[in-house]
Amino acid sequence: MAPLSLSAKLVFAAPAFALAAASILWSTYQTKFYVDDLRMPPHTFALANALVRSVDLFSYPLAGWLVDNVFVAGNPFLRGRRKPFLLVTAPIAAAAYFLLFSAPPSLPIGAIQLWFTLVAIVYNAVPLSLTYFSLGSELTPDYDEQARCGGEELAARTVIRRSRRAAAPRTPPRTAPRTPLAPRHAASSAGCRSSLARA
Repeated sequence: MAPLSLSAKLVFAAPAFALAAASILWSTYQTKFYVDDLRMPPHTFALANALVRSVDLFSYPLAGWLVDNVFVAGNPFLRGRRKPFLLVTAPIAAAAYFLLFSAPPSLPIGAIQLWFTLVAIVYNAVPLSLTYFSLGSELTPDYDEQARCGGEELAARTVIRRSRRAAAPRTPPRTAPRTPLAPRHAASSAGCRSSLARA
């Protein structure tokens, strides 16, 4: 089989830019948004996040089984194992991602916690990234070409992550101000210095 063209590999790697950008916000800004902006107590957010991750233990294997075993026949545009899931899950993941950072600040804390839990479960349960990462093995049976496709995808993700680090503001290290000694401690410190001087 002929090797994949460079344009085909670049087209395959292009969605990795969006997935990497989404994962950065998911892993970094999400906690700040709910705890600092929406005033959710940290322990409440941690409990909701733990529940979401617990559901992932069951949703990920189920999603992987579906992506590997469901085959759609018929229309060449929809035919296969990966393409149907990509076309169906992409708008669902985009809507869930938008709702994840759109919780109304006027809601009570309990409602915000419920909002985050339900939306995050839906967002994590949608096998968009799982389907995309497994698509490379469907493009060609040649192992070397599959590895090259994976390399292009990894390079795209690395560009996003490096650009995030380059754009991050450099904050100077925080130094605690020196506090003056209390009178009793100041006197004992002066006595120690005079004793050392006499010795």
